Amino acid sequence: MSVGINQRKPAITFFVIMFVFGLLSIFVTFPLSNGDEGFHLSVVYNMFSANHPEAMSEEALREIEMVATSLPKNIDLGQLFSQKITAISADGVALNILTDSNLISRIDIAHLPAALGALIGRFIYPSIGWILVFSRLTNLLFFLISFYFIIKASKVGQWSLIMLFTVPFIQKLASPSYDVFCYVVVSFFIMMIFNLQQKLKFAEYTKREWLGLTTSLILLFFLKNNYLFALPLLLALPSLHQPVLNWFKKLKKHQRSLLVISGVLLIGIFLIVLHWQINLVELAKVFFTNYLNVETMGRRARQLWQVTPLILPNLLNILWLLCLFLVLLTGKKRRWFGASQTISIGVFLLNWLGIFAGFYLLLNKQPFDDLSGRYISPFLILFLPLLQNFGTKYELQLPEKVVKRISLSSTIIILVLYLIICYYRGFVWGVTPTWTNLG
Repeated sequence: MSVGINQRKPAITFFVIMFVFGLLSIFVTFPLSNGDEGFHLSVVYNMFSANHPEAMSEEALREIEMVATSLPKNIDLGQLFSQKITAISADGVALNILTDSNLISRIDIAHLPAALGALIGRFIYPSIGWILVFSRLTNLLFFLISFYFIIKASKVGQWSLIMLFTVPFIQKLASPSYDVFCYVVVSFFIMMIFNLQQKLKFAEYTKREWLGLTTSLILLFFLKNNYLFALPLLLALPSLHQPVLNWFKKLKKHQRSLLVISGVLLIGIFLIVLHWQINLVELAKVFFTNYLNVETMGRRARQLWQVTPLILPNLLNILWLLCLFLVLLTGKKRRWFGASQTISIGVFLLNWLGIFAGFYLLLNKQPFDDLSGRYISPFLILFLPLLQNFGTKYELQLPEKVVKRISLSSTIIILVLYLIICYYRGFVWGVTPTWTNLG
């Protein structure tokens, strides 16, 4: 089916906004200071390196990163960009299959978009500064092109998608991080599930829909470990859950009761076995300590629900979230199955609690401060079915022009302020430009 002009407008708007602000963020974000950027730059360079020069090793780039994120900044930016490194000039090209224990499949293709930029950069000018710029640039282009097509193909909430695919991700666009690849793929997967909400049978799927769903599912296994918790969203497909629910409704009352009791017993047994393994009581205590008690929670726990960049005041985060939920509630209406709505919210909570439990086990079951908002933000889109159903039920709808104005004005204001403060923090004040250590 061809996409109409009106359906393309949000995608084009997104592309223009993020091209401008993404390009600016590449140059206003202080080099090698955007969260583990030394590590990511080393990985993307060595993905196509034959000789793996010492200057591009993780250790060497981490040292520069430490200087770039410390006070005073004893770093010569002119030298970082102008100094040609002989070992890089002499380096050959070879495709290296890299592995990373933080990835589900352990095979690293998530750094590939930025790695192509690093390869281009070293041929244009073999300095660390220019390799970094081009790796940031190709990551941005991958992000722009991918999300343009995701929004264009989306059948729901396009103006809300502009908000969700810009503000939460703006920091990582000025980085060769594999988070960009992860954001694109998990969003692609979620939108495929959402686009198939009107199909009650697998036989109704087109070849393009099968290809999109299968591709997104395969790519999901090349993401970071925490994105494994997105897989249960498959249950939100009406072609999966509706036949089961219809079958259940046709059963006699005593049969349904027996199934419910059996299900409750199975869940109880599962929880008992799980308790033997990880002690659910202690897990609950640590969760309370980390996220419900302000006296004991750490900096990242306090920032967990800040979707706007961390360097901006909390008030802006509250106002932007209000605008987001208003757009979700009052945009074009669409009725969602109750099961799809419940499963979507359940998957959001599963990601929060599942990632928390993962850190809990990795860090010897002690209170910790590792779960940050970047793990949660990509899944805010899962509130779309709930809010659209609520808006439809109570006939909450604004004219599309108003929805568009709220979406774009709130997003652009945040992006402008972010770039100004990011530049000031990195180049004037001399502190970390994109994140803060303050609670």
